[in-house]
Amino acid sequence: MLFAISAVLLLLRASTLNAEENCQLKPVIHVIKEPGCQPKPVPSFACHGTCASYVQVSGSKYWQVERSCMCCQEVGEREATRRVYCPDQNPKYRKVITRAPVECMCRPCSTPNEDDIVAQELSNMSKKLRRVAASAISNSFPWPGRKYPRTSCSHLEVSCCYCNH
Repeated sequence: MLFAISAVLLLLRASTLNAEENCQLKPVIHVIKEPGCQPKPVPSFACHGTCASYVQVSGSKYWQVERSCMCCQEVGEREATRRVYCPDQNPKYRKVITRAPVECMCRPCSTPNEDDIVAQELSNMSKKLRRVAASAISNSFPWPGRKYPRTSCSHLEVSCCYCNH
């Protein structure tokens, strides 16, 4: 029986590892919001996509769990200085430093300390991230004629990955 379970798990693992990884650099619009200044939409880039991850019972030590959590993350970043208009302040313009990824690739995710974070906390965090993403989408100003996907931490899974961006 244990052999049959191990064989099924190995097949599942092989199919997971062969899953298409499409971690890519995508153009997005970020809205710079500084207190007392007008929001400024700026073109930028973000890492977006999926990477193979799995959680399985160990084939040799059935009381242990093996994890492989890969997340779409940046490889290097570039900085840019942006000016935002602040009508009621002196000076009227403020400089803001922004950062954007240069490249993206599937890299190991950070793993939360299981003693510090329980599954319910991760579940609540996921809901909060969804609300923040929905708010960002409704408050942003895309440029006409161009489509910019919004970023999200889609690899946040209760059983495996933890997004710390």
